[in-house]
Amino acid sequence: MVKDITKFDSILEIADYFKDQETCKKHLEQLRWGNNIVCPHCSHENAYRTTVGYKCSSNKCYKKFSVVTKTIFEGTKIPLRKWFMAIFTFINNSAGISSVTLSKELKITQHSAWFLLHRLREIMRSATPKKLFGTVQADETMFGGKESNKPKSKRAKKAKGSSLIGTTKTYIIGAVQQDGNIITTLSDSNAEDVLIPFLKDNVEEGATIVTDAHRGYQNLPNHNYTHITNKHGKHKFVRVVDDVKYHTQAIEGFWSIFKGAVKGTHRYISLKHLSKYTAEHTCRYNLRKKKPADKFIGLLGMVSNTTVKYEKMIAGKYRSQD
Repeated sequence: MVKDITKFDSILEIADYFKDQETCKKHLEQLRWGNNIVCPHCSHENAYRTTVGYKCSSNKCYKKFSVVTKTIFEGTKIPLRKWFMAIFTFINNSAGISSVTLSKELKITQHSAWFLLHRLREIMRSATPKKLFGTVQADETMFGGKESNKPKSKRAKKAKGSSLIGTTKTYIIGAVQQDGNIITTLSDSNAEDVLIPFLKDNVEEGATIVTDAHRGYQNLPNHNYTHITNKHGKHKFVRVVDDVKYHTQAIEGFWSIFKGAVKGTHRYISLKHLSKYTAEHTCRYNLRKKKPADKFIGLLGMVSNTTVKYEKMIAGKYRSQD
């Protein structure tokens, strides 16, 4: 009798069900193509099976491929069984998991575990969330160590105004829908010319946006938003308007979870890879109401059409979204 994977709620059930490479491939094939195999090279819908995989039947292609072609699994030497266990553990741990811990649990090198986790973070970063609506909380937090902890010769110069250019810090800007999803981004500044465009891109017009008293949000009504301000500096954290309570506890709770994970799990995050880690925790937060198996299936369903090369992943600036 075939087990219903949607009811799995532990790593033991994942390990027992996906007992070999063939079982993992069959599940991935069904999840990726269903009953209609599509060539990942040219999107042609007819292919025939070979001794090692598939071959496109289009006379303009004729390329060979397998179920892992053009996925984050392409080129990996780690068995799919271990990948599946890693995905289940990764997405269901609210604080994330370190590469050191994962390497011990899967019996792989720490370097391989680090690359595996970054591949998963990369597909999370490529997710395109829908616009938020209704009541939305917006806020920003500063990320980066204290300059006072460094030797004077290595301390960055203090930036002017709201800009962090020239420092080792950055802003994480976020907006969360009440009882819904969150969207985050990184920026050198938390000025109005950054905050307003971010909200216009990610929040539907007509929404009610709740913020603290930061001046960068003060012109929101000019952009067809209702703006509710809580003056935290005066210890006013909840504001009642027409018998409705407005606060920013959800977005501040997310900052707490993220920074707690940085200190407790990751220990250190470089600015170069910060966008991947924020994407990880953003995606996990958005799946928080789903069952463990649904989170696993949801993340596994995102692996297609995303290949991550090691050289590309370690290259470039930290704010690159490529």
